[in-house]
Amino acid sequence: MERFSDGDDIRDFCRRHRLDGLELLPYGENSIGKIPADLVFSVHLSSYNHWVDFWNGKEEGVLEEYRDWATARRVIGKDKGALVAQYRAQLDFAESLGARYVVFHVADVSIPEFISHRFTHTDAEVIDASLELINELLADGGYSFQFLVENLWWPGFTMKDKKMTRRLLDGIRYQNKGIMFDTGHLLHTDNDLKTEDEAVDYIHRVLDDHADLCREIKGVHLQQSLSGDYVKALLADPPRLKDSYDDRVGQIFEHIHTVDAHQPFTAQGVKGLIDRLNPDFLVYEFCTRSRAEHEDFLARQNAALGR
Repeated sequence: MERFSDGDDIRDFCRRHRLDGLELLPYGENSIGKIPADLVFSVHLSSYNHWVDFWNGKEEGVLEEYRDWATARRVIGKDKGALVAQYRAQLDFAESLGARYVVFHVADVSIPEFISHRFTHTDAEVIDASLELINELLADGGYSFQFLVENLWWPGFTMKDKKMTRRLLDGIRYQNKGIMFDTGHLLHTDNDLKTEDEAVDYIHRVLDDHADLCREIKGVHLQQSLSGDYVKALLADPPRLKDSYDDRVGQIFEHIHTVDAHQPFTAQGVKGLIDRLNPDFLVYEFCTRSRAEHEDFLARQNAALGR
């Protein structure tokens, strides 16, 4: 937001790039800052990379990641109730803005697991813990937005296994639900992909396997990063992790954003892919270093879709 002078500047930016609005990830207190309220189409809920052991009270897993309970509570919350309250406040915030949908990550990965790809939890375990949290959050009802679960490439909801996708969707006790399908995140489940054309073909194969479940895809985070070679090199020569949790977060941050770089998806087949999915919401989700680069990414993505 530091790239924009005020709300009028944001509105003009959206207009020039044919954007209807923004998907907001609140930073700090729930606030839209200088963003005009009518441009907030959705709220992306907070996410924690490693939270399932905390939720389940599994001390060994918590201490492996955070080193002590005090750090875990500082990062996540003092207890399960505090975590629920934090998410519920974000849901209430989204409702107050008239958000069309909210986005929730269903995944769990520790920093050592990111480096090794040797995972403690299965997809089913992460999905079941997520369902406990989701259903507690939505139990009171009264919300008007769609609740969309987003795929990642860590244990949980990956879009690789239609049985797990069905397990997740069937387990959410909320009628207005669906999937926020992140194209780039799916690509990280196959480190042998080399080109954007291969990436498009891979996505179609996964969608073919999901068959009728594809109708549950209500939104798309459109982006790509073909980082398989980088991941293979990282696994072959992993860094030695520092001792404290905060130091390790700083140490791993660059690796995360190199793997999941959020670049424009410009292969010739991307338009056909979006036409196939026909989502209610299409989100250009990019990581950029400047306003000029962001505008370039938006222009390239629009061109790829014939907009």
